[in-house]
Amino acid sequence: MNFASKHDQEAHQRLANPETYSGLLQRSRDQRKLMLWRYPTFEPYSSWSIFQVDHHYWVRRIEWNRSRRFPSDNVSPYTYGCEAVIANQSVNKLLSNLSELTFRPFQQPELAGRDGTIYGVEVGSDWLPCRLTWWQLPSDDWQPLADWFERAVSEFQSVLPASTSHDYGS
Repeated sequence: MNFASKHDQEAHQRLANPETYSGLLQRSRDQRKLMLWRYPTFEPYSSWSIFQVDHHYWVRRIEWNRSRRFPSDNVSPYTYGCEAVIANQSVNKLLSNLSELTFRPFQQPELAGRDGTIYGVEVGSDWLPCRLTWWQLPSDDWQPLADWFERAVSEFQSVLPASTSHDYGS
């Protein structure tokens, strides 16, 4: 993504590197098993990550309320972070369902636009991550991934505190 200001770049780094989010317990990148993100044009950006610590999973949400941007790079971006423990069976089922999806990875719709939502999912380690990104309207082939994404976010939101910057309908 191309960001216009230093402020935007800093906010994106917070979303993309949730393990080092200031104010929350520092986690290791090796503990991160999954990361999802949703970047809508006119609403706050969000990322959700699953960390495995010992035999427990934690879900962490980072949000950037872009509507509170300042024209100055001298002000830190307004971001919010929280985390909660999430049931092992829930995460294991989501990861299993994700690994069972089949689709043609390079079959993207030819639609493009300036307004809409960018979605993404990343699994794996720093050495060999697998990252998929799609725009708001996935091809029919990608619809199972988009559906899985919505189920995962719903599961994560059900255990996290209410958002301070966005209403997710939960």
